[in-house]
Amino acid sequence: RTFSRAPDPFTDDGQPLNNYGVYWNLQQEQGVFAIFETGYELNLQPDPANPGRPFDPFHRLPGQYKVGGWFHTGTFDRTDIGINGVSLDTLWSVASPPVEDGNWGLYCVVDQMIWLEEPCDHAHPIHTYQGLAAFFRFFYADPEVSAIDVASQFGLTYTGLLPGRENDTLGVGFSYTGISGSLSRGAQEIGGPAYDFSGVLEVSYQMVVAPWWIVQPDIQYVFQPGAAPVSAGGTQDAIVLSLQTEVSF
Repeated sequence: RTFSRAPDPFTDDGQPLNNYGVYWNLQQEQGVFAIFETGYELNLQPDPANPGRPFDPFHRLPGQYKVGGWFHTGTFDRTDIGINGVSLDTLWSVASPPVEDGNWGLYCVVDQMIWLEEPCDHAHPIHTYQGLAAFFRFFYADPEVSAIDVASQFGLTYTGLLPGRENDTLGVGFSYTGISGSLSRGAQEIGGPAYDFSGVLEVSYQMVVAPWWIVQPDIQYVFQPGAAPVSAGGTQDAIVLSLQTEVSF
């Protein structure tokens, strides 16, 4: 069985089929990717029964809820059986997996204010409201053809926590990435690590230095960067420090 490796940033071309980003390949064998989404916005507008009434931060907290799905009609290598149709868990499986038509996934997104410092006038998007907000993301894909079949992110943000810094945002979050169990078993059969998951605990602070300048320091603790424990051939946990800046003009 063949497993692809991560590209080397010093020697590999990250986009060998589209070097300039303007080549649109519409050939049939490439398949079609489509995504669908529906959502519900909660308390993002004033109460229609009382249009002149001030916003009530304790009873009408704003939120956004979305669910969606996607599918791809291309062909993908299966992660659970060999080319002879025998499970990769057995010794009689031929290593090269067959391909399967199509791949699909489902997801949901939740953004919900938990507490507001003061009433707002609905003139700004939800993430600019001063106060405490929670977010949650969940993703699931076909484990028979997807290397990552489960992923999730959740956390809290607080906008305007420090006096005089009303537009700054402090964020704390955790990200989980689960590896397909059949892919992990296949890797072990050829002497690879026992893949299971990778996680990231992150803390960041976004500072609005000026209306046109944002600076955001960030620290991450990465659990199992290679998606496998050290005892099973994986990489040790890592700490990542970064500084991001954004200039608008």
